Amino acid sequence: MILQCKASLARLNVNICLDSCLEFPAVGYRNNSDGSLNNAGTNGNYWSSVVYNSNNAYNLNFNSSNVNPQDNWNKQNGLSVRCVRQEFT
Repeated sequence: MILQCKASLARLNVNICLDSCLEFPAVGYRNNSDGSLNNAGTNGNYWSSVVYNSNNAYNLNFNSSNVNPQDNWNKQNGLSVRCVRQEFT
């Protein structure tokens, strides 16, 4: 499963990659309490650069039926990172 985004359109699609798209593979996350890899292949969890509070930060969370771009999790969990440049016009 891969989450693909182009412009402001977000959709789940595992077969098509549009020109100039961002891809977010469903790689799961590393659990902070026991170090296990959870939900690999079914869920994607990616950190945002925005802090929620002293313990949590925002993240993008998705699976086959849901996309949550404003979730927040404990910063001690191991989530993936995608470097994306924000352009201002």
